[in-house]
Amino acid sequence: MSPIKEISTLKRKTRKVEEALLQSEAKFKTIFDEVSDGILIVDTTTKRIFQGNTAICSMLGYTKEEIETLSLKDIHPPEDISNILNAFNKNVKNRQNVFTRDMPLLRKNGENFYADVRSAHISLGGIHYLVETFRDTSERRLAEENIKKQTDAMEAAIDGMAILDENDHYVYLNKAHATIYGYESPEELTGKSWRVLYDPDVLQRFDQEIMPELGSKGIWHGEALGMKKDGSTFPQEVSLTKIANGRLICIVRDITDRKQAEGKIRESEILFRKVFEDHAAVKLIIDPDTGDILDANRAAVDFYGWSHEQLTQMQVQEINTLSPEEVKKEMKQVRDNERTHFEFRHRRADGSVRDVGVFSSKIEVNEKDLIHSIIFDITDRKQAETNLQNMLDRLRNSVHTTIQVIVSTIESRDPYTAGHQIRTADLARAIATEIGLSENTIEGIRVAGSIHDIGKLSIPAEILSKPSQLTETQLGLIKEHPAKGYEILKDIDSSWPLAEIVYQHHERMDGSGYPRKLKGDEILLEARIMAVADVVEAMASHRPYRPALGIDAALEEIENNRGVLYDADVVDACLRLFREKDFTLETT
Repeated sequence: MSPIKEISTLKRKTRKVEEALLQSEAKFKTIFDEVSDGILIVDTTTKRIFQGNTAICSMLGYTKEEIETLSLKDIHPPEDISNILNAFNKNVKNRQNVFTRDMPLLRKNGENFYADVRSAHISLGGIHYLVETFRDTSERRLAEENIKKQTDAMEAAIDGMAILDENDHYVYLNKAHATIYGYESPEELTGKSWRVLYDPDVLQRFDQEIMPELGSKGIWHGEALGMKKDGSTFPQEVSLTKIANGRLICIVRDITDRKQAEGKIRESEILFRKVFEDHAAVKLIIDPDTGDILDANRAAVDFYGWSHEQLTQMQVQEINTLSPEEVKKEMKQVRDNERTHFEFRHRRADGSVRDVGVFSSKIEVNEKDLIHSIIFDITDRKQAETNLQNMLDRLRNSVHTTIQVIVSTIESRDPYTAGHQIRTADLARAIATEIGLSENTIEGIRVAGSIHDIGKLSIPAEILSKPSQLTETQLGLIKEHPAKGYEILKDIDSSWPLAEIVYQHHERMDGSGYPRKLKGDEILLEARIMAVADVVEAMASHRPYRPALGIDAALEEIENNRGVLYDADVVDACLRLFREKDFTLETT
């Protein structure tokens, strides 16, 4: 071959090699850029990035132009760069291909993330490079963290929790799950079938009822009898949920205590029902919102005369003689715990009406407030009370008549004394009312006031009406009248301490009074009231031996001796009557 032809042939071969190299380089670049993992080519000497593919640029947040201006220090967190460079240098020195799990990286925006990294050595034009392939593990780490959190939560749970594979074997179980079944640790059950925890009868139920329902619905919740390691059985609550790959999540709870409590509740309910039904007292259960009678015991059926079915179709308004509005108001008082005892009149099936005492209390049933009422027939007691009240009224009228006769007798002997007693009685009653005493006590004070000087019947009339100063002997006779009055009244049958009030009305708080020198609380309150009323009326009124001193002088006397001779509260009440409420002594 001629030299010219050889040169021509060599040129053609050279062009083919160059074209092949170009094609190979283009293919390499395409693969380099299109691979999904991030790739960096790093100069082992300068630690600078020679080249990076599209995936690593996207992963780190840089453009290709930017990535080739960076070094390793730019793509790793500052706190980790020292360890990473040490590992890099060791890798370069040993020239080994290395896999690093979860290497920390730094994005352009400052975010940290992690990637698995495979490192390989190459040489180009006499320069050594490290080719690092990155796979972002953020999602995997997040999943692992979630799994760890779930596992930690399962371990901390008081309920037994487990994961079963498609062959009914334990893949995972927490300690509580093992403990519930009497095992020391989860390892004793790991890899075993859950069927070892149930006896044949329960397993048959699982196979025939529970598993088919689980297969169709993907979830089952109910109760089953579990079996401990020692063979003993216990009640448990079980929840089964299907998850991926035929696996099951199983949650169990030992409900022995709850079952025992439920048993006690059932026993209590039976006992309450028996007590309710068999109790001799009439009992009703009432809905306070509607007044419906929800239940009635046998005693109620006997008392009202309606059957149990009829009573439980009625409302309490139908048996109570009060208006429906009043009945509703009374039920509200029970519901608000403001009142528990009532007296009503109740109708019966035969048309009769009976007086009843009702003790009601609020009870809660199924989160609803109801009223439990116990009813007693008090018709006979009410009639007896009426009869007694009538008798007391007759006795009181008899006493009043007797008192009136006595007053008239005194008036016939000494008109001054008679008028004084009536006015003193009126003032004493007003003071007692001002203090706030009961009506019965006020009436007793009025009666005592109208006869408080009855002992003066034993004193000669000429002494009582003497127009001049009394002698010491005559004054001594006058001072005997409280004791004389006591002797006259002590045997009178009365609900009021009339004799003692008369006996004490000249006693004084400091013990300076007569006839017994009583002091302070030794003196009846009624007598303390009578003492103030007696002094005020005596000083304000005319006497045979002196003219009236006037109401101002009388009020000054009790005010000056308030708390010394006279009870302070009684004095204050008397002063309010005259100075603020325009009370006046009636003249007779």
